[in-house]
Formats: sequence, structure tokens, C-alpha cells
Amino acid sequence: MLQDYSSEILLNTDILLPKHFSVLGNFLIDVVQSSSHPAHVKDISTGKYVFSNQRNVEIFGFQYIEQIIGLTAYDLHVNMPWRDWNVYATKIVALDNRVKTEKEAIKDKHMLATSSGLIRDQAVIKFPVLNVTQKPIAILTFNYD
Repeated sequence: MLQDYSSEILLNTDILLPKHFSVLGNFLIDVVQSSSHPAHVKDISTGKYVFSNQRNVEIFGFQYIEQIIGLTAYDLHVNMPWRDWNVYATKIVALDNRVKTEKEAIKDKHMLATSSGLIRDQAVIKFPVLNVTQKPIAILTFNYD
């Protein structure tokens, strides 16, 4: 059975992104991949990871970028040592919702126990990615130690 990719685009990096990312797709991927810090892009309507860099993937205990694509913050608990992962995920979703509502970049600072058990004291910066009509379509996030 053939998979229907009519709602997705294939970029020159062999990464499938939702069609509404067509204008910004390569740019977002280049920005995320070139960051030396953990970074990712999430679809604003679903909260699912659309793209991530390797540094971000490793923090959550995955080996490959493809393993995080399509997951939400709540799904990341699989490899994380926290018993109360949902509390952390709820905070992340609340930050994402602020970006969506305010259409502005926001900063936050919090602690994160990585999959390897290390504690990261990190600053988070989340940017709205707007389409041509200024509607938010994605959230671009960078984490700094």
C-alpha cells in the first residue's frame, strides 16, 4: 500500500514536513541543524515534533532524529528518569501555548533531568514561526545550559 504524502513536502534533505511549512522548511531545518545547542521545531496545532537536532534527541535518550518526529512533550517520558514527567510536559505545553497566543518569543528557565541522569539547568527560548498572514504555524525552540 502506498503512503499518501499529499499533505507533506519532501525537502532536499529527505525530511518530510507538513505542507504548510513549504516556504520555511529548509530554512528552519538549517537553523536547527546548525545550532550547537538543543533545538527543535514543533507543529503549533498538534504539539508534535516536526524536526529536531541531534543534541536535542540525545537529551531525551533517543539515537536518531526520526525517533522524535511525531511525538509530543508527553510522549518523551519513555526514556526519561522522572516519575512526574507529566508535570514537566504540562509546563512545556503551557509555554508553547503562550507563544501561540502572544505570537512573541518567550524565555524560561528550568531544570531538566536528562535520560542519562544528568541535571541540566537550562534557559529556553521559544519563537513563533508565522506564515505570510501572521498566523503561528510552528514553534522554534532553543535550549541553553
